[in-house]
Amino acid sequence: MAKVFSINTRVENLYHKAMIVDVRQDPGNFLEKIVEIEPSKHKYVCHEDIPLGLRLVRVFVYIKGAREKDREHILPADIRANEKLELNYSSERGFTITLTSGNFIPRLGFIIISKRVA
Repeated sequence: MAKVFSINTRVENLYHKAMIVDVRQDPGNFLEKIVEIEPSKHKYVCHEDIPLGLRLVRVFVYIKGAREKDREHILPADIRANEKLELNYSSERGFTITLTSGNFIPRLGFIIISKRVA
């Protein structure tokens, strides 16, 4: 669900298994947020989900049930700066993350929510 007063990024799962977006803070690798995206579905992630502060924030994408080494790193700035991220996986190439930039206004939470109601 999009947050009303935030700039949201749509994260789509194009793979046939569930994917996890994992936000962690270093040092210490503290878990901040986990977003599970079902196959062929999407979720909204906003800058509130990726805390900015004195500590480094790392964002990982992986297939549900994957090993620790089978993770792909995403820059937090890529999530905050783009309208849409498309996540996919193939055994030959590994993870592919397609970034789509867009306008600022359609990414506002109250615009996204009002489109659903109409």
